[in-house]
Amino acid sequence: MLKAVCLLPILLLTACAVPIPEAPPPSSSEPVPVVAEEQAAAPVQAASADPVQSEAARPKARHSAPVAPATPPPPADLDRQPIEELVIRPGSVTGFWRLTAARIIDVDIGLFSGVHIRYGGEVRDRNICWFEQKGHSFGASCASGGALKSAEGSVDDEGLSMRWWVGAATINFSGKFTDAERVQGGFSGGVIGVSVTGDVPAMLTKLPAPSGDQQERASAALIRMVWEDVRRGVLTEGRYEGIAVKRINQGMSREMAAETPRQMIYLGEILTRWRKEQRELLQDVYLVQTGAGRRMCRVSANPQGQVVDFNCLALPN
Repeated sequence: MLKAVCLLPILLLTACAVPIPEAPPPSSSEPVPVVAEEQAAAPVQAASADPVQSEAARPKARHSAPVAPATPPPPADLDRQPIEELVIRPGSVTGFWRLTAARIIDVDIGLFSGVHIRYGGEVRDRNICWFEQKGHSFGASCASGGALKSAEGSVDDEGLSMRWWVGAATINFSGKFTDAERVQGGFSGGVIGVSVTGDVPAMLTKLPAPSGDQQERASAALIRMVWEDVRRGVLTEGRYEGIAVKRINQGMSREMAAETPRQMIYLGEILTRWRKEQRELLQDVYLVQTGAGRRMCRVSANPQGQVVDFNCLALPN
Protein backbone atom coordinates (compact mmCIF):
# COMPACT_ATOMS: atom_id res chain seq x y z
CA MET A 1 0.00 0.00 0.00
CA LEU A 2 2.85 2.42 0.83
CA LYS A 3 4.56 1.76 -2.48
CA ALA A 4 1.50 2.58 -4.48
CA VAL A 5 1.04 5.90 -2.72
CA CYS A 6 4.66 6.92 -3.33
CA LEU A 7 4.57 6.07 -7.01
CA LEU A 8 1.56 8.39 -7.79
CA PRO A 9 3.48 11.71 -7.50
CA ILE A 10 6.33 10.30 -9.59
CA LEU A 11 3.95 9.36 -12.38
CA LEU A 12 2.32 12.78 -12.35
CA LEU A 13 5.69 14.54 -12.60
CA THR A 14 6.78 12.31 -15.41
CA ALA A 15 3.56 13.07 -17.36
CA CYS A 16 4.02 16.80 -16.96
CA ALA A 17 7.61 16.60 -18.21
CA VAL A 18 6.76 14.87 -21.50
CA PRO A 19 7.44 17.41 -24.28
CA ILE A 20 4.51 18.22 -26.76
CA PRO A 21 5.72 18.28 -30.35
CA GLU A 22 5.20 21.63 -32.11
CA ALA A 23 3.67 21.92 -35.53
CA PRO A 24 6.28 22.58 -38.22
CA PRO A 25 6.34 26.09 -39.63
CA PRO A 26 4.47 26.49 -42.88
CA SER A 27 6.45 26.24 -46.04
CA SER A 28 6.94 29.35 -48.07
CA SER A 29 5.68 27.47 -51.12
CA GLU A 30 2.26 26.65 -49.59
CA PRO A 31 -0.44 29.36 -49.50
CA VAL A 32 -1.37 30.68 -46.15
CA PRO A 33 -5.07 30.23 -45.48
CA VAL A 34 -6.82 33.51 -44.77
CA VAL A 35 -10.34 32.25 -44.19
CA ALA A 36 -9.80 31.95 -40.50
CA GLU A 37 -8.41 35.47 -40.33
CA GLU A 38 -11.31 36.90 -42.36
CA GLN A 39 -13.73 35.12 -40.12
CA ALA A 40 -11.87 36.36 -37.11
CA ALA A 41 -11.77 39.87 -38.50
CA ALA A 42 -15.49 39.90 -39.26
CA PRO A 43 -17.34 41.77 -36.57
CA VAL A 44 -19.51 39.66 -34.39
CA GLN A 45 -23.05 40.98 -34.29
CA ALA A 46 -24.53 41.12 -30.90
CA ALA A 47 -27.84 39.40 -30.37
CA SER A 48 -30.71 41.87 -30.80
CA ALA A 49 -32.64 42.67 -27.76
CA ASP A 50 -35.74 43.40 -29.89
CA PRO A 51 -37.89 40.26 -29.81
CA VAL A 52 -39.82 41.38 -32.89
CA GLN A 53 -36.66 41.86 -34.91
CA SER A 54 -35.28 38.55 -33.74
CA GLU A 55 -38.46 36.77 -34.59
CA ALA A 56 -38.48 38.31 -38.06
CA ALA A 57 -34.90 37.26 -38.59
CA ARG A 58 -35.67 33.68 -37.81
CA PRO A 59 -36.52 31.48 -40.72
CA LYS A 60 -40.19 30.74 -40.71
CA ALA A 61 -41.39 27.22 -40.91
CA ARG A 62 -43.32 26.44 -44.04
CA HIS A 63 -46.84 25.29 -43.53
CA SER A 64 -48.85 23.62 -46.24
CA ALA A 65 -51.85 25.68 -47.44
CA PRO A 66 -55.14 24.49 -45.98
CA VAL A 67 -57.24 22.53 -48.43
CA ALA A 68 -60.41 24.49 -49.22
CA PRO A 69 -63.60 22.48 -48.85
CA ALA A 70 -65.26 21.50 -52.11
CA THR A 71 -67.77 24.18 -53.15
CA PRO A 72 -71.19 22.97 -54.27
CA PRO A 73 -72.10 23.59 -57.91
CA PRO A 74 -73.98 26.85 -58.58
CA PRO A 75 -77.78 26.57 -58.71
CA ALA A 76 -79.31 26.08 -62.11
CA ASP A 77 -80.28 29.22 -63.98
CA LEU A 78 -84.07 29.20 -63.68
CA ASP A 79 -84.40 31.73 -66.49
CA ARG A 80 -83.03 29.12 -68.89
CA GLN A 81 -85.04 26.22 -67.56
CA PRO A 82 -88.17 25.31 -69.50
CA ILE A 83 -91.14 26.23 -67.30
CA GLU A 84 -94.56 24.90 -68.01
CA GLU A 85 -96.99 27.76 -68.52
CA LEU A 86 -99.91 27.59 -66.12
CA VAL A 87 -103.06 29.44 -67.13
CA ILE A 88 -105.90 30.02 -64.70
CA ARG A 89 -109.11 29.25 -66.54
CA PRO A 90 -112.60 30.34 -65.49
CA GLY A 91 -115.03 27.84 -64.09
CA SER A 92 -117.68 29.44 -66.31
CA VAL A 93 -117.68 32.16 -68.97
CA THR A 94 -121.16 33.35 -67.98
CA GLY A 95 -121.08 37.13 -67.58
CA PHE A 96 -120.43 40.35 -69.46
CA TRP A 97 -117.39 40.49 -71.76
CA ARG A 98 -115.83 43.47 -73.55
CA LEU A 99 -114.55 42.99 -77.10
CA THR A 100 -111.44 45.01 -78.02
CA ALA A 101 -110.28 45.28 -81.63
CA ALA A 102 -109.11 47.72 -84.31
CA ARG A 103 -110.95 51.01 -84.61
CA ILE A 104 -111.68 50.49 -88.31
CA ILE A 105 -113.40 47.21 -89.15
CA ASP A 106 -115.25 46.99 -92.47
CA VAL A 107 -117.27 43.82 -92.93
CA ASP A 108 -118.47 42.94 -96.45
CA ILE A 109 -120.87 40.02 -96.60
CA GLY A 110 -121.62 38.24 -99.87
CA LEU A 111 -124.09 35.44 -100.39
CA PHE A 112 -121.57 33.21 -102.15
CA SER A 113 -118.28 35.00 -101.51
CA GLY A 114 -118.65 34.86 -97.74
CA VAL A 115 -117.30 37.52 -95.40
CA HIS A 116 -114.36 39.81 -96.12
CA ILE A 117 -112.96 41.91 -93.28
CA ARG A 118 -110.68 44.92 -93.59
CA TYR A 119 -109.31 46.57 -90.49
CA GLY A 120 -106.85 49.17 -89.23
CA GLY A 121 -106.29 51.99 -86.77
CA GLU A 122 -105.74 51.96 -83.03
CA VAL A 123 -107.32 49.42 -80.71
CA ARG A 124 -110.65 50.40 -79.14
CA ASP A 125 -113.51 48.80 -77.19
CA ARG A 126 -115.87 47.67 -79.96
CA ASN A 127 -118.64 45.69 -78.28
CA ILE A 128 -120.03 44.37 -74.99
CA CYS A 129 -121.62 40.92 -74.92
CA TRP A 130 -123.40 38.73 -72.42
CA PHE A 131 -122.28 35.07 -72.38
CA GLU A 132 -124.58 32.38 -70.99
CA GLN A 133 -122.78 29.02 -70.62
CA LYS A 134 -124.50 25.64 -70.53
CA GLY A 135 -122.12 22.69 -70.46
CA HIS A 136 -119.43 23.24 -73.07
CA SER A 137 -121.62 25.58 -75.13
CA PHE A 138 -122.70 29.15 -74.63
CA GLY A 139 -124.87 31.78 -76.27
CA ALA A 140 -123.73 35.38 -76.81
CA SER A 141 -125.92 38.49 -76.92
CA CYS A 142 -124.04 41.64 -77.99
CA ALA A 143 -124.97 45.31 -77.74
CA SER A 144 -123.72 46.25 -81.20
CA GLY A 145 -123.52 44.68 -84.63
CA GLY A 146 -127.01 44.61 -86.16
CA ALA A 147 -127.32 41.08 -87.52
CA LEU A 148 -124.27 40.11 -85.47
CA LYS A 149 -125.91 40.60 -82.09
CA SER A 150 -126.46 36.90 -81.39
CA ALA A 151 -123.80 34.21 -81.60
CA GLU A 152 -123.26 30.61 -80.60
CA GLY A 153 -120.03 29.39 -79.08
CA SER A 154 -118.15 26.56 -77.40
CA VAL A 155 -115.59 26.55 -74.62
CA ASP A 156 -112.92 24.09 -73.44
CA ASP A 157 -109.87 24.11 -71.18
CA GLU A 158 -107.80 26.03 -73.73
CA GLY A 159 -110.14 28.76 -74.95
CA LEU A 160 -113.40 29.53 -76.68
CA SER A 161 -114.85 30.11 -80.12
CA MET A 162 -117.94 31.92 -81.43
CA ARG A 163 -119.79 32.04 -84.73
CA TRP A 164 -122.24 34.55 -86.15
CA TRP A 165 -124.38 33.37 -89.06
CA VAL A 166 -125.40 35.80 -91.84
CA GLY A 167 -127.16 33.55 -94.32
CA ALA A 168 -124.55 31.10 -95.57
CA ALA A 169 -121.74 33.41 -94.52
CA THR A 170 -120.20 33.44 -91.05
CA ILE A 171 -118.03 35.63 -88.87
CA ASN A 172 -115.88 33.50 -86.58
CA PHE A 173 -113.96 34.29 -83.43
CA SER A 174 -111.53 31.96 -81.71
CA GLY A 175 -109.06 32.60 -78.93
CA LYS A 176 -107.05 31.16 -76.05
CA PHE A 177 -107.32 31.94 -72.36
CA THR A 178 -104.40 34.02 -71.11
CA ASP A 179 -105.97 34.09 -67.65
CA ALA A 180 -109.38 33.53 -66.09
CA GLU A 181 -110.73 36.85 -67.38
CA ARG A 182 -109.02 37.33 -70.75
CA VAL A 183 -109.10 35.62 -74.14
CA GLN A 184 -106.60 36.54 -76.88
CA GLY A 185 -107.62 35.66 -80.42
CA GLY A 186 -109.06 37.05 -83.62
CA PHE A 187 -111.92 37.28 -86.12
CA SER A 188 -112.12 35.63 -89.48
CA GLY A 189 -114.73 35.50 -92.22
CA GLY A 190 -116.06 32.32 -93.75
CA VAL A 191 -118.62 30.46 -95.79
CA ILE A 192 -120.77 27.75 -94.22
CA GLY A 193 -118.65 27.90 -91.08
CA VAL A 194 -115.28 27.50 -92.84
CA SER A 195 -112.85 30.40 -92.37
CA VAL A 196 -111.59 31.87 -95.64
CA THR A 197 -109.88 35.03 -94.40
CA GLY A 198 -106.99 35.79 -92.07
CA ASP A 199 -107.55 36.72 -88.45
CA VAL A 200 -108.36 40.24 -87.31
CA PRO A 201 -106.64 40.54 -83.89
CA ALA A 202 -109.13 40.89 -81.04
CA MET A 203 -109.36 40.32 -77.31
CA LEU A 204 -112.18 39.51 -74.90
CA THR A 205 -112.04 40.76 -71.30
CA LYS A 206 -114.54 39.76 -68.66
CA LEU A 207 -116.16 42.69 -66.87
CA PRO A 208 -116.65 42.81 -63.09
CA ALA A 209 -120.06 41.81 -61.82
CA PRO A 210 -122.42 44.78 -62.31
CA SER A 211 -122.95 46.87 -59.22
CA GLY A 212 -125.75 49.37 -58.67
CA ASP A 213 -123.58 51.47 -56.34
CA GLN A 214 -122.61 54.08 -58.92
CA GLN A 215 -123.55 57.61 -59.79
CA GLU A 216 -126.03 57.83 -62.65
CA ARG A 217 -124.58 59.30 -65.83
CA ALA A 218 -126.26 61.79 -68.16
CA SER A 219 -126.72 59.09 -70.80
CA ALA A 220 -128.84 57.08 -68.33
CA ALA A 221 -131.36 59.90 -68.17
CA LEU A 222 -131.37 59.99 -71.98
CA ILE A 223 -132.31 56.29 -72.11
CA ARG A 224 -135.17 56.90 -69.70
CA MET A 225 -136.54 59.71 -71.93
CA VAL A 226 -136.32 57.62 -75.11
CA TRP A 227 -137.93 54.69 -73.28
CA GLU A 228 -140.88 56.87 -72.28
CA ASP A 229 -141.28 58.28 -75.81
CA VAL A 230 -141.45 54.78 -77.29
CA ARG A 231 -143.90 53.68 -74.60
CA ARG A 232 -146.22 56.62 -75.45
CA GLY A 233 -145.69 56.16 -79.16
CA VAL A 234 -144.77 59.83 -79.58
CA LEU A 235 -141.19 61.04 -80.01
CA THR A 236 -140.48 64.39 -78.43
CA GLU A 237 -139.68 67.02 -81.05
CA GLY A 238 -136.08 68.23 -81.08
CA ARG A 239 -134.82 65.31 -79.01
CA TYR A 240 -133.62 63.25 -81.98
CA GLU A 241 -131.25 63.90 -84.84
CA GLY A 242 -132.54 63.29 -88.38
CA ILE A 243 -132.52 59.61 -89.25
CA ALA A 244 -132.35 58.65 -85.57
CA VAL A 245 -136.18 58.56 -85.54
CA LYS A 246 -136.11 55.49 -87.78
CA ARG A 247 -133.44 53.84 -85.68
CA ILE A 248 -135.44 54.44 -82.50
CA ASN A 249 -138.44 52.62 -83.92
CA GLN A 250 -136.20 49.69 -84.87
CA GLY A 251 -134.28 49.72 -81.62
CA MET A 252 -137.09 48.92 -79.18
CA SER A 253 -140.36 47.07 -79.43
CA ARG A 254 -143.54 48.47 -77.95
CA GLU A 255 -143.82 45.40 -75.74
CA MET A 256 -140.43 46.09 -74.19
CA ALA A 257 -141.20 49.78 -73.82
CA ALA A 258 -144.29 48.87 -71.77
CA GLU A 259 -141.93 47.70 -69.02
CA THR A 260 -140.68 50.12 -66.39
CA PRO A 261 -136.91 50.55 -65.87
CA ARG A 262 -136.12 49.99 -62.20
CA GLN A 263 -132.33 50.08 -62.20
CA MET A 264 -129.71 51.12 -64.76
CA ILE A 265 -126.11 49.94 -64.41
CA TYR A 266 -123.40 51.39 -66.65
CA LEU A 267 -121.27 48.73 -68.38
CA GLY A 268 -118.95 50.82 -70.55
CA GLU A 269 -118.43 52.80 -73.75
CA ILE A 270 -118.01 51.20 -77.16
CA LEU A 271 -117.18 52.42 -80.66
CA THR A 272 -119.70 51.23 -83.26
CA ARG A 273 -118.95 51.08 -86.96
CA TRP A 274 -119.04 47.80 -88.87
CA ARG A 275 -119.46 49.01 -92.47
CA LYS A 276 -117.85 51.76 -94.52
CA GLU A 277 -121.13 53.58 -94.93
CA GLN A 278 -121.87 53.59 -91.22
CA ARG A 279 -121.24 56.57 -89.00
CA GLU A 280 -118.61 56.18 -86.32
CA LEU A 281 -120.32 56.62 -82.95
CA LEU A 282 -119.36 56.33 -79.30
CA GLN A 283 -122.17 54.70 -77.36
CA ASP A 284 -122.79 54.11 -73.65
CA VAL A 285 -123.99 50.60 -72.77
CA TYR A 286 -126.27 49.85 -69.81
CA LEU A 287 -127.79 46.87 -68.07
CA VAL A 288 -131.43 47.81 -67.44
CA GLN A 289 -133.40 45.88 -64.84
CA THR A 290 -137.19 45.85 -65.35
CA GLY A 291 -140.03 43.92 -63.78
CA ALA A 292 -139.99 41.53 -66.75
CA GLY A 293 -136.27 40.82 -66.80
CA ARG A 294 -132.92 42.22 -67.91
CA ARG A 295 -132.27 44.40 -70.95
CA MET A 296 -129.01 45.65 -72.46
CA CYS A 297 -129.35 49.10 -74.02
CA ARG A 298 -126.98 51.49 -75.79
CA VAL A 299 -127.41 55.16 -76.64
CA SER A 300 -125.40 57.81 -78.45
CA ALA A 301 -125.87 61.57 -78.52
CA ASN A 302 -124.36 64.38 -80.58
CA PRO A 303 -122.65 67.43 -79.04
CA GLN A 304 -126.05 69.19 -78.89
CA GLY A 305 -127.45 66.41 -76.70
CA GLN A 306 -129.73 64.97 -79.40
CA VAL A 307 -130.14 61.22 -79.66
CA VAL A 308 -128.27 59.80 -82.66
CA ASP A 309 -128.69 56.05 -82.02
CA PHE A 310 -130.55 53.85 -79.56
CA ASN A 311 -131.12 50.12 -79.17
CA CYS A 312 -132.22 47.63 -76.52
CA LEU A 313 -132.26 43.83 -76.52
CA ALA A 314 -133.52 41.25 -74.05
CA LEU A 315 -131.05 39.12 -72.11
CA PRO A 316 -131.67 35.58 -70.81
CA ASN A 317 -133.07 35.57 -67.29
